[in-house]
Amino acid sequence: MSAGLKPKQVASILNIGEQKLRYWRTKLDPNPHRSEFSVPDLLAFRIIQVLIEIRHFSTQDLEKFQLIGLFEWCHVTDIDQIKNSSLMINDNLLTIEFLGEADVVNLDDLYTHYIKLKTIVDMHFRQLHSLGCENWKKRIINVRAMDKRAKYPIQSELNIETAPSNQTFVN
Repeated sequence: MSAGLKPKQVASILNIGEQKLRYWRTKLDPNPHRSEFSVPDLLAFRIIQVLIEIRHFSTQDLEKFQLIGLFEWCHVTDIDQIKNSSLMINDNLLTIEFLGEADVVNLDDLYTHYIKLKTIVDMHFRQLHSLGCENWKKRIINVRAMDKRAKYPIQSELNIETAPSNQTFVN
């Protein structure tokens, strides 16, 4: 028996149409032909949803970024660490980086967006809980244990780089 989520379930959880999910998968998913999704995949799509629907990035904007790193990061990072992280998106360099609490950022850079993930993750798992998915944390642990299939191998480019010391800390 499979533990993965079907595309229809993912669309329902994200409260979007199946056609929109299909479009996002075609344009943004590093593995667009998969038939099942894990809970970490679902979280990556939730972050994409926030970037599109709340932060007003277009799908075409996000296509320019290498989003495989977002999916990999959601697979290999502990959920509590994700909650305490931020995304740093640089429109000029077309990069997405994952910052921890102590990483420094340049708040004066007009091309860079900083998005704290705590609110997104909390909202996401409150919705999963309300839909009867109380065992989400167990599913994440199980997915990571099974992830030896090398679908999302840990890569050195996922390492977080800190900004130069003349920059300020995010509060």
